[in-house]
Amino acid sequence: MKKHWLLLFFLLCCSLLFWPAAAQAAPSDDTQEVYGIGSVSKLFGTAAVMLLADRGEILLDAPVTDYIPEFEMADERYQQITVRMLLNHSSGLPGTTFRDCFLLGESHTDYHSTLLNNLKSRHLKADPGAYSVYCNDGFTLAEILVEHVSQMSFSAFIQKEFIRPLGLTHTFMPEELPSLTATASIYYRDRPLPYENLQCLAAGGIYSTAEDLCRFSRLFTQNGSGLLSGEAVQAMAFPEYKRDTICVQDAESNFGYGLGWDSVDAYPIRRFGITALAKGGDTKNYGTGLLVLPDQELSVGVTASGGSGELSLKLASELALEILKEEGLITQEEEEAAAQPAIDTAQPSVPIPEELKKYAGYYDSAGIWKLEFTEQDTVRITSLENNADMVQEYRYTQDGYFVSTDGKYISYTGLSQASGGTGGITAFYFREESNGKTYILGTTYSLSGGKAESAIAMPFAEKTEENKLPGAIQKVWDGRDGEKYYLINDAYNSYFYLSQPCMKLELSAAFPGYTGASELYKNCRITDADNAVCELDLPVMTGRDSADFHFYRTKGVEYLQADASRYIEEKAIPDLTRQDVRIRTAQTAQWFRLGNQAAGQEIRIRLPGQSAYYVYDKNDICVASSLFTDERDTVILPLDGKLLLTGPEGKSIAITWLKAAK
Repeated sequence: MKKHWLLLFFLLCCSLLFWPAAAQAAPSDDTQEVYGIGSVSKLFGTAAVMLLADRGEILLDAPVTDYIPEFEMADERYQQITVRMLLNHSSGLPGTTFRDCFLLGESHTDYHSTLLNNLKSRHLKADPGAYSVYCNDGFTLAEILVEHVSQMSFSAFIQKEFIRPLGLTHTFMPEELPSLTATASIYYRDRPLPYENLQCLAAGGIYSTAEDLCRFSRLFTQNGSGLLSGEAVQAMAFPEYKRDTICVQDAESNFGYGLGWDSVDAYPIRRFGITALAKGGDTKNYGTGLLVLPDQELSVGVTASGGSGELSLKLASELALEILKEEGLITQEEEEAAAQPAIDTAQPSVPIPEELKKYAGYYDSAGIWKLEFTEQDTVRITSLENNADMVQEYRYTQDGYFVSTDGKYISYTGLSQASGGTGGITAFYFREESNGKTYILGTTYSLSGGKAESAIAMPFAEKTEENKLPGAIQKVWDGRDGEKYYLINDAYNSYFYLSQPCMKLELSAAFPGYTGASELYKNCRITDADNAVCELDLPVMTGRDSADFHFYRTKGVEYLQADASRYIEEKAIPDLTRQDVRIRTAQTAQWFRLGNQAAGQEIRIRLPGQSAYYVYDKNDICVASSLFTDERDTVILPLDGKLLLTGPEGKSIAITWLKAAK
């Protein structure tokens, strides 16, 4: 069954090409679907920077402020950020500016201004160059840099320098999509949506096909395309991650950053002495993977609607291994041997040295963990997140590692356990760094059928301490515990109004002085009555996209600022009544409760241009919206739900009350 599924998936959305022979065969079907390639767009952004560097117009180790003078932060260290640091994720920037970024359909905001204005009030999470942690904003700054230096829009530059010369006839920027009819369909809870419009073009906004990605990857193969110099291609493939002051050196991993690449020695192909360059990409609705073996002139591209970049890269790797076997470059026996994790689970347990027991305590990761040494001479890690039920046991082996014992493992998203026939194994150790912090570092292999499909090697967590608050401050935060806050300042067609319209603030029940982690935001240490800061200091992936919390009050209403996004407290949301027939749009989105007067009523909503409505049930799940392409003329309002209206300031939204639904 698995083989048949892989073959079908391959036929639908994969491409693998050898160069230069395959370069003669351009796609002939002008109706083939294009997909959002997400972060694979970073390779286009990196190539653009490297092309300008080839021309002597950019120096990789020059400060970014040399090229973007309007770039400022509330942290003097920002002046130390270099162009190279934008491309290898080591800039120290907080992560991703989500506001106005993930749109559905047309664009109507200047995302560059949103980003630059947001950064003016932000601080760095680390010294520039200290370590690499995935960062989308760095690539949007690289996009702005390309525009400043070239005096062209980023879209025009990519068209002129790469799309047309390489014959990428199915590669587009999102602003070009309205003229197309062949974008791969996307859905929200089975409701069709307009095309995605990611405003961060160089970080994740480009559309393409698997075939075009393989053609683009000719830039990085042995014979190359002539568009980039050999020095530029080699610089992109240099293991930048080894510059980190905090990393797991010389370990197998799917994350080993180059310039633009997720990995420049991707597992498992690195086990055969073959260089493998890998990049995965995710949007809200697409998953893409691109794998390039430059010395073999082999590229594998996978694009999918749904799924993930991680799954697409796994499939790309499996297809590449099949080709390598067919070409006689590896054998079946070598492939099977390479599929075994490099963690010796057969090693006997040995007593835990007493000097290691000082590392008991609390750790910050994707959630707060409690680590303790047991009477059975093992290490127990317990998740302290609210509603979490995860406990893991690790035994100590003679090679100095703690190895998981029960099929549970650590991923970059936190403590994990086997599901759906897959699992994992983790080996970790403790290390004290020169920055004064203690880390849990290690390697995890994800397993399927006993075979290691992927590997990650990184710091999984950092030691932290309880944060006991003065009584007055604790009382303020106790009053917020469990309260919901609703997004009000994103673009009218933001995907976040569909998928993450609100956040529920929860304090960590078992770890005082911290907010709990949410779907968008990590744990934050409470500093005073209105502020909490994210202090997670982890390289690679777990520490990405951090944001502090700031609460403030206006006219008796409490608001939450997180990154560039603003939220209003649920208690301040008014009821929608039958007297509401013409609503004037304001600077921010307007929320209404659907109480007894509105629930069960059928209404018609008339919108001006660049406006939208969203209807939510009692669980804050969007059940109706003007953005759905199968939108109906009327809406039935659910009990205890909410209505969101948003549009240009000063316009009118008309509501016609029809009758109670039967």
